[in-house]
Amino acid sequence: DASTWRLDGDSPIPWIDRRRTQQTDVYVFCYGKDFGAGLQQLTSITGRPPLMPLPAYGVWWCQCCPAYTGGAGPMSFDREVLQEYRNRSLPLSIAVLDMDWHKAGWNSYTWEPALFPDPHGFVESLHNGKNGYGKALKLMLNIHPGAYNITSEDEAASRYEAFSRAMGVDPKLEMGFECNLFNKTYASSLMEVMLYATEADYFWNDCFNCTWQIAGKSGQDGGSCGDGESIGVDGNLWSNYVFNSYHQSVKGTRPLILNRLPGLAPSNAVTRLLTNPKLTLNGGLAGHRYPAAWTGDISGDWTILASHVRLFPEAAATLLDVFYSADLGGFH
Repeated sequence: DASTWRLDGDSPIPWIDRRRTQQTDVYVFCYGKDFGAGLQQLTSITGRPPLMPLPAYGVWWCQCCPAYTGGAGPMSFDREVLQEYRNRSLPLSIAVLDMDWHKAGWNSYTWEPALFPDPHGFVESLHNGKNGYGKALKLMLNIHPGAYNITSEDEAASRYEAFSRAMGVDPKLEMGFECNLFNKTYASSLMEVMLYATEADYFWNDCFNCTWQIAGKSGQDGGSCGDGESIGVDGNLWSNYVFNSYHQSVKGTRPLILNRLPGLAPSNAVTRLLTNPKLTLNGGLAGHRYPAAWTGDISGDWTILASHVRLFPEAAATLLDVFYSADLGGFH
């Protein structure tokens, strides 16, 4: 724990709050060379890596984004992706739609009507198995919460009006809402009004507030999301906590949030061996509670694949991070 904050249980999910005393918690790990005992001690305060929902252990499909663009929308996706998986007798569990599923640029929470004129029908066809694959599938949607202000221009009118009212603001003011996941009202409004209305099963949090530093260069992906109010709490971990906790509270099922795990993989900087640079306040400790981690926009070559083979056991043996997703075909 930081000396400046604690969890407050008086909200839909336990929430961050400033300490009311000057108390500081200190944890001392004594394990010598018994590294297994050290990890066991770590789980005593951070918890064990949770199981993911069953579909997460199967095959995921994602491509940015030609398989469902070009005006054909879900028909192209159904024919060029789902039917091909069925024709080749390949397993498939989760369909992942990258950022072109929504309106605007980096982010929106409204389906792009030119590509998905009937979002409900499209999602329903995935869920009930009446699709080109012939079996029920789960849906994951890519979002960039920290890179986006919710505005009347980028959202469907009914969605924007509902969100404004949930925030206690008259929709006629057409106010823009900056992302702030440290604000209870914003977080609950985002989850209940925006995200769950998409009917997606899971979300790809890409990215909340990814600050990275590698090879002497630094930068930030995804924009800020209320980190000025974080009172010393790592923004990536907090956003993953909020997503997972709301999922469990509202849906009552195992959560899955694909995320850029703090301390492990800067977005577009994974071009050499991954060396686990310290990217965040705590270097990623306790990130194992929010699987699965995604290793960024990587290149599809053998060197990068080899770096992942080395990274995964090291991360599992030092940070308990045991669930990863990597773009096998490469983004670049």
